[in-house]
Amino acid sequence: MGRDTLIKKLKSSNGGTFSKMLKDLIMAGFIEKVHPIDKKTGGRLFLLRLQDEFLHFYFRFIFPNINAIETGTIKGYEYLTGPVYT
Repeated sequence: MGRDTLIKKLKSSNGGTFSKMLKDLIMAGFIEKVHPIDKKTGGRLFLLRLQDEFLHFYFRFIFPNINAIETGTIKGYEYLTGPVYT
């Protein structure tokens, strides 16, 4: 997603604090800044992509099913090998 979209989703403001946190997440390897293929690399237009594999797994499988996991009603192996896993 783009920076503006992320700011809206987080209900944050565009400023120095947000920029510093974004830079820290990029430096730590949690997210990656990706430039569109048809734009120059050093340009200001970029997208942000989740880079950390555990966070990707968490947001794809655990977070949407947290209630079923906590109540024990989800079948882990069947869920991971089903059509949702892409």
